[in-house]
Amino acid sequence: YDELMIDDSGTRAVLKLLQNIITSVSPDNAYAAEKIVIADRDYLLSRVYSYTYGSVIQSVLKCRKCASPFDMEFSLDDLVASVRGLANNSIHDGQGFYNYDDYQFRLPDGADELAVAGMPLAEAEKRILERCTAKTGTVAGGNDVQSLMKSVAPLLFSEMQATSPAA
Repeated sequence: YDELMIDDSGTRAVLKLLQNIITSVSPDNAYAAEKIVIADRDYLLSRVYSYTYGSVIQSVLKCRKCASPFDMEFSLDDLVASVRGLANNSIHDGQGFYNYDDYQFRLPDGADELAVAGMPLAEAEKRILERCTAKTGTVAGGNDVQSLMKSVAPLLFSEMQATSPAA
């Protein structure tokens, strides 16, 4: 029942939850939740949510345009299938690096998030890109790398745009 005990949605709490509920295949192959890339972690959390509460998510929201309340309902399973279908299926090099043009990158994981915890957003993004980009002599623009990362492993949990039917 670890999934019912979580009282925070921050990186540390999520990693602790995953560390507690996922077991290693063997004692020799120790599992470390902080090494899971963020997109895979999103997927695992969606499975935990569906297992615990079901796939249908219902909520009452307030419209940003007209401030009227409205009901929203969607299937988490459908959302997961849709987002995972956007991935470009690129193959990494065995060390976790993806090769595009003259530069390489790996996907950020929980350890990267923990390393930049507490930094201002712009500084944190810069540091994560530094941690996840291989030194190849060619410097890619930050937005280019972030776009490629999203194409390889789109994130599931992001802000959804919705307006009330009255707006």
